[in-house]
Amino acid sequence: MLIKETNLLGCYCIYPDIYKDDRGQFVKTIDGREYEKYGLNYDFCEEYYSKSFGGVLRGMHFQLPPYDHSKLVCCFEGRVMDVVLDLRLKSPTYGKHQVFNLDSDNPVLIYIPKGMAHGFYTISEQATMLYKTTSLYQPSSLRPRVNYFILYFIESIHIFTCMRAFFCDQYRRL
Repeated sequence: MLIKETNLLGCYCIYPDIYKDDRGQFVKTIDGREYEKYGLNYDFCEEYYSKSFGGVLRGMHFQLPPYDHSKLVCCFEGRVMDVVLDLRLKSPTYGKHQVFNLDSDNPVLIYIPKGMAHGFYTISEQATMLYKTTSLYQPSSLRPRVNYFILYFIESIHIFTCMRAFFCDQYRRL
């Protein structure tokens, strides 16, 4: 297992161990010893998966303190453009985002610490994303919606601009 810090402080790409043979493959996604070396919380208490059709945009998802959580995400089927945004006011990477191309053929997990928002755009015909979280879902932590909707709207414009540039570049290569 290889763990690499991204451009966002505390956010990591995790390249799991993959064991392949004539039956298929076996992937180890969590190794407590390795996670501890980087101070990553792997005490996950909820796990979800979502199936999305091509062209679906989901996000930006996060919970407010005291219900905020770290998250581990990966794409088990298909291909997505994943975006993580740092919302931590005191972070040196506050307001910055990073784009990750995740796909099931080359498994990579993204560790997202507390205080960051996460969303993705489905590039393939269909995609399945898995999420593990270190706290329980708490709908009340999503308020006040108005302030966060404004933040989401402003960032969405930027994300869509990034996506448009990405897809234009991909089409030019065809």
